[in-house]
Amino acid sequence: MKIKKNLHCFVMLAIAGFIFCTTNPAFAWSKDGHSAIGVLAMKQLDADAYTKLEEAIGALDDQAMIEACNWPDDVRETEKWEWSAPQHYINIPRGESQYSKPRDCPDGLCATEAVKTYAAQLFDKRLDREKRQQAFAWLCHVTGDLHQPLHAGFSDDRGGN
Repeated sequence: MKIKKNLHCFVMLAIAGFIFCTTNPAFAWSKDGHSAIGVLAMKQLDADAYTKLEEAIGALDDQAMIEACNWPDDVRETEKWEWSAPQHYINIPRGESQYSKPRDCPDGLCATEAVKTYAAQLFDKRLDREKRQQAFAWLCHVTGDLHQPLHAGFSDDRGGN
C-alpha cells in the first residue's frame, strides 16, 4: 500500500515537473493581443460607424489596425513619446475599490484619462488627420491595456510589467 502511494506521488510530481518545464511563459498581450483587439473591434462596427471612422482617420484594413493598435508601444520608448508611458496603465491604492481622478490620475496621464482624452480627439475636426490617427491608435491600444491583468492595479504591480 505504501509503495502504491509513493508511486502515485512520484507520478504526480513527474507530471507536474513535465508540465512546468514544457509550458511557455505567460506574456502580456504583446503585438498579437493588441492587433486582435483592434481587428475584432472593427468587425463589430455597423456600416455607418465604420464609414465615419474611415473618413476621420483613413484606411481600416487589418494591416492598418495592426499598426495603429501597436503604435503606442512602438513609440513609448522614444524620447519624443517617453512622457506617454503612464497612459498604458492606472494605479489605485491598495485598500481602495474605486477610481478617483484627483487621487489616482491628477496629471491626466493614466489609461482611464487617456481613453477620455483620445475619444474626444478622434472626431475633433480642428485636428489634422495625423492627430486623429494617433488618437485612434491610443484608444485601440489603451482599451487592450486596460483589459490586461495588472494594467489596472496597484503601483507596486508596476503596470503589469
